[in-house]
Amino acid sequence: MYVGYRYFDTYNVTPKYEFGYGLSYTTFDTKTDSVAVNGNNLVTKVTVKNTGDKYSGRQVVQEYYSAPKGTVDKAFQNLAAYAKTDVLAPGQSQTLTLSFPLYNMASYDTASNSYILDISLESATVHVILTSLLS
Repeated sequence: MYVGYRYFDTYNVTPKYEFGYGLSYTTFDTKTDSVAVNGNNLVTKVTVKNTGDKYSGRQVVQEYYSAPKGTVDKAFQNLAAYAKTDVLAPGQSQTLTLSFPLYNMASYDTASNSYILDISLESATVHVILTSLLS
């Protein structure tokens, strides 16, 4: 369960090279437009703009969730959804829609042989992480 970023984040370990490490020939600005529950899904709309002035590029937007501590041991955060832009020319933008089922946040409890979704409005968070790709 605690492999890769789940281990690093849960046990507060700083890796030598973080996930998404690398350089891009351009820069991006990302804005979260909306986050909403639609049926059984969490839907996030994000606009990505190439703010560079010379090179085209692609951007990957990753969405993570952090579940509150509850009865089942779990990682600090989990990747829920991701999307990649088309190749964006300087000044060009694109809106991406990321979506994942809310039940994906549930954890299996072996003691009760059931899935449990711990809910806490104070500690549950969703993070949007960015990774640049060379085009």
